Amino acid sequence: MKQAYGRSWRTVIAAEMLSFNARGLGWFLWNANEFFNFDQLIVGLVMIGVVSLAIETFVFSRIEEKTLKRWQ
Repeated sequence: MKQAYGRSWRTVIAAEMLSFNARGLGWFLWNANEFFNFDQLIVGLVMIGVVSLAIETFVFSRIEEKTLKRWQ
């Protein structure tokens, strides 16, 4: 599940970079890169890390705890 989440997260961001109508994190990174706004680029990369860490902490750790309790 963790690997699938990581790959899907990268795919969503890459798709947003390629889409002209998207206004997500991928578009934000692409736009910052195009106009040399390196401070915004760093913020976007940090946001990817924060979201990934939050998903890891709140979702996957709970799933792992329940799995380990049940199946040891």
